[in-house]
Amino acid sequence: MVDLVEKIIDKKELRGISLSFAQQHVHEWLKKHPEAEKEYEQDPERFYKKKHFQKMRSDIREHLRRVYGVFFTDKYPAKREHAITQLIQEPTTQRARDVLEIHRSTSERLPYYDSLYQQLFTITGKPESILDLGCGYNPFSYPFLGVKCAYHSVDIACEDLALVGAFHASLGIEHSQHCMDLTRSETVQALPFADVTFAFKVFDSLEEKEWGRVQALLQGITTNWLIASFPTKSIGQKKDIGPRTWFEKLVTDKVRGRVTLPNEQFLIITLKKR
Repeated sequence: MVDLVEKIIDKKELRGISLSFAQQHVHEWLKKHPEAEKEYEQDPERFYKKKHFQKMRSDIREHLRRVYGVFFTDKYPAKREHAITQLIQEPTTQRARDVLEIHRSTSERLPYYDSLYQQLFTITGKPESILDLGCGYNPFSYPFLGVKCAYHSVDIACEDLALVGAFHASLGIEHSQHCMDLTRSETVQALPFADVTFAFKVFDSLEEKEWGRVQALLQGITTNWLIASFPTKSIGQKKDIGPRTWFEKLVTDKVRGRVTLPNEQFLIITLKKR
């Protein structure tokens, strides 16, 4: 099965995805296509020459691009390693900007990082530890935090998390990286406690994957504050996206503040459990 998964994610923009995450999608696709599953089980090597494999590879790659690859700009393949190496050697805000512009979400926040964390921490207080769910490239914004704290990063992109770890190690801060699928409750419960948990532009895709997943996630993490963000415009800035009433119902009476950027809104939520 590992060989099958590797053939599917053997694309530059998808290679950073964890094998376990991609394998889950392969299992789900095969269950929906029993004829293909039978062909694969009978002769895995011959399966790669079958039309079912071509269809499966196309379907899964398209889905993975939507949940992962779509967030990277055209600069990603050429600039990733060089820009991050430069940031590790010289952890300045300018070097951080060079890295953050590679990822679509962090690129959109670039004009606001100087003031964003100050606005958020005015409500939560300066954290001693941060947990960043579905972090993408946001951990590379550490030079903008305005505080030295532990940083725990969670994402499905194992290779990117390794680079995040190298960066945080160079800063001499407490840090950890967790390559995991946030739709799996047993893994979420093993995450460390943090004063503040970031969930930037991650809840829409989790809820699309499995209805009720976000509520289960909120019950599984241990944190004092959750800062969740949602895009207010579609990718490409062509369509406005309205409020997430389904999420607002989950956090009724727990929202302590909001910060709004031109294309993203942040909700600051109290989840104190200790």
